[in-house]
Amino acid sequence: MIRLYGDVQGVGLRYNIEKKAQALSLVGWVKNESDGTVLCLIEGHQTRVNDFVRYLAEDLSVGRVDKMDVEVHSVGGDLTDFSIKYE
Repeated sequence: MIRLYGDVQGVGLRYNIEKKAQALSLVGWVKNESDGTVLCLIEGHQTRVNDFVRYLAEDLSVGRVDKMDVEVHSVGGDLTDFSIKYE
């Protein structure tokens, strides 16, 4: 699970995250949280997950990430694609 803090909502970040995750063949989801953060769940090959986290930390073309919390969990394996959640 990855939580992003900063200028992360209303800037096209979820769309960019979705495209990057799909390009890396990762599965999971991304969504805005009511506290102003963005939350991501990512599953995939460890090297690609590392590339994705590096992208969030260093290469974003939209928004601004001031802080990022990354929690590693066992994968469930039941996800089949990557999507934006609207909740």
